[in-house]
Amino acid sequence: LDPLLDHLKRVEENQNPIDNVANLSNLRVEFHSGKLVAYWTNANGRASNEMFLSATAASQLSQEVLPTRFFVGLKQLANIDGVGENIATDAWNKFASLLTPDRAAPNLVRTVNMKLNGQVHRVIRSCHSKTYAPYSNRQFLDDLLAYAPELSQLHLVNVLLTDSTMRLRFVVLDQTDNLYLLTGQDPLLMRPTQMIEVWNSEVGLRRVGLRAGLWRPICTNSVCHWSDKTEYNWIHRGKNGSLKIQSGVQGAIPQLIQSANEVVTAYEAAKFVEIGPVSEWLDKKLEKVEWVGAEFIARAKKAITDPSTTPGETLASGIDAITLASQSCEVFVQDDLERLASVLLHEGLE
Repeated sequence: LDPLLDHLKRVEENQNPIDNVANLSNLRVEFHSGKLVAYWTNANGRASNEMFLSATAASQLSQEVLPTRFFVGLKQLANIDGVGENIATDAWNKFASLLTPDRAAPNLVRTVNMKLNGQVHRVIRSCHSKTYAPYSNRQFLDDLLAYAPELSQLHLVNVLLTDSTMRLRFVVLDQTDNLYLLTGQDPLLMRPTQMIEVWNSEVGLRRVGLRAGLWRPICTNSVCHWSDKTEYNWIHRGKNGSLKIQSGVQGAIPQLIQSANEVVTAYEAAKFVEIGPVSEWLDKKLEKVEWVGAEFIARAKKAITDPSTTPGETLASGIDAITLASQSCEVFVQDDLERLASVLLHEGLE
């Protein structure tokens, strides 16, 4: 945890985040060579240096300024040639000019330093409502260590840091487990263990949260708890947001471990629930879910034969296949699929 905390502190210092609360009609956006740049304006013209837009910020800004799905067309237009870029730029800023103070509330626009092509530039990282309360990954980890000290007794086994999210996975291991983990011996690798996940999104794409589940070291598969009532979540909003989180995490870890035990118990029971051919079970269950495509179903069916998947035609085998196939997906899609696997685990046992 200490090296991670040091890393997060260095990132925050290097980024030097600055928040501007202003009407988006004063932010001029321009399309240039496949990139979006912007600068603040006032009655006298340009009022800031030019800034790049991150993909997240561009998407968030377009939702505030442009008609629904209009941004996709503007990007295609800008990619045609220089004339297309000019038309796309004029169209964006025409809609922005309609955001008069009496028609739209100010937005919070966060800018940071980022290194692009070897040089540091100012970048608009995200756009939020005026009531949004920025809460950094470093702040969250600081609060967890201060107000949920039990977390430091667990083992951090997986770290995912992207510009859009932070996901940390902690597991409960005893001294014997540690030995197995270090030597790679099967007793631990094949046995699921209680897991606690920590989530945050500095760009507002996900709530701050803690939740319980299980983790399998052999393949880093995980399954969260099927009930969101066992989770602890907080919205990035309000002046006292940090205080609410500090209060909320107190005593959360023991409760989460108890919920994680439920998932582990359910998974162990699923090893003895016969479901017939797992491939047919996957077809039957996943084809009902509108957002799960045929490509993923094929990948999940292929995962049935992976050495890490529980052998046999059991419910646990089907759950393993889904969670293993999900690991090649983008983090939020992976999260949705792991949640789906958890619901299917619970339903299957019922």
